[in-house]
Parts: sequence; C-alpha cells; structure tokens
Amino acid sequence: MVTRLARAILFCSAIAPVACESGFNPSLDPDPAPGAGGVIGPLREMAARCGIRIGPAVAHGPLVDDPVYGDTLRREFDILTPENEMKWGFVQPQRAQYTFDRADAIMAFAASNDLKVHGHALVWHEQNPEWLTSGSFSRAEMIDILRDHISTVAGRFAGRNLVAWDVVNEAVEDDGSLRRTIWLDRVGAEYIDLAFQFARAADRGARLIYNDYGNETINAKSTAIYNLLAGMIARGVP
Repeated sequence: MVTRLARAILFCSAIAPVACESGFNPSLDPDPAPGAGGVIGPLREMAARCGIRIGPAVAHGPLVDDPVYGDTLRREFDILTPENEMKWGFVQPQRAQYTFDRADAIMAFAASNDLKVHGHALVWHEQNPEWLTSGSFSRAEMIDILRDHISTVAGRFAGRNLVAWDVVNEAVEDDGSLRRTIWLDRVGAEYIDLAFQFARAADRGARLIYNDYGNETINAKSTAIYNLLAGMIARGVP
C-alpha cells in the first residue's frame, strides 16, 4: 500500500510543474508554501496553483483498513480514481444484479473530504464477469446489455462529485488495430460510439474520456487513437 501511494505521489509531483500555466515551479519557487523549514505544502495546493487537479488510483481495502492511506489521500489530493471498484466484474457480477457497496464507499469518502472522482471504467476487455464473456448473446442483446450497464452505473453517480468517466478503456492495439474484444466481435466497431452515447445520456455533466496507454509519442497506436477520436467527433459522438 505505502509503495503504491508513494509512487502515485512521486508521479504526481513530477507532472505538476510541467502543467503550470502560471510559471510556478515548486523546485524553483523561492517562497514555497508555508510550513516548518519552508516545507512545500500539500500536492493539492500546488496543483491548484497550476490550474490542474491531482490524484491517484484508490483501492477500497486500504481505504477502509489503513488510516494513513485515507489521511494521505485527503491531505495531498483533490481527485481520485477507483482502481477496480467501478469495473464491470465488481458492480455487475451477475446479469442485472448490481453491487455498489465498494464504489459507494469510495464516493462517500471523496464527498466527505472535498475530493472529486474520476470514474473508471465503463467498457474494458479485462475484469468482466463470466456471464458476460461466456454468454451466447446476439448483437442486439449485447447492445442492450451495454446500454443497461452504462445507464445504471453512470446514472447512479450522475450529478454528484464524479466529474469524469473513462468510458472506453484500451480499445486500440500497439499496431493501431482495434483490440479483439467481446464487444468488437459481437457488436463491431460501433460499440465505441454506442458506449459514449449511452454514457452521455446517463450523465449530462461528466467529462467523457477515451483512455489508453502507449500513446505519449507519435506512433502507430497514437495515430490510430487520434483517427478514432477524430472520426467520432466528426460523427457527433459525445
């Protein structure tokens, strides 16, 4: 737990100065935030000076079991991302049977500590329940399942302190092709548009995000993601 959170702090510390529009750099600022010996204040204060939010992925277990974990989150950060607790296998382990106890606990912690929440993730090729991956559903049934899941999960947290959703996660391979998933196989590439449309219908206010890795430089994957999103925008997908 400590190692994971420490890595998050180090990562966030590294990116905060880069994002500053005001020119503030905590490594160069001659008058850091107040504190004994000129110690720089919480990361959330530094991030606010840069005009950004900052925060790590959060797991339910240590949030409940380790006071230091929660204390660090509320002191240092102003946004968090549930690591697993909003993924399909956790919230809908059986078809149409939803379980939100862990997700609700993280949301409640965030709300009580002035933290925003970045929801993760509505559609992913991993951590799906067996009933979904092994079921023999028609294309129409898969679309109905997708609509019901996104409407239920995103709709539950709409209008609260959840400000963004990773709607579709890691749908592009390193070579730029669409990843072979149950959604691509059974619905087709349209599943990505549909997921964003369902998410917007469920939550009118949240920022909707396509989330992926390996696209920090120009390569086959980043170009494919760019083209994917450009096409979505051209089609009016939210």
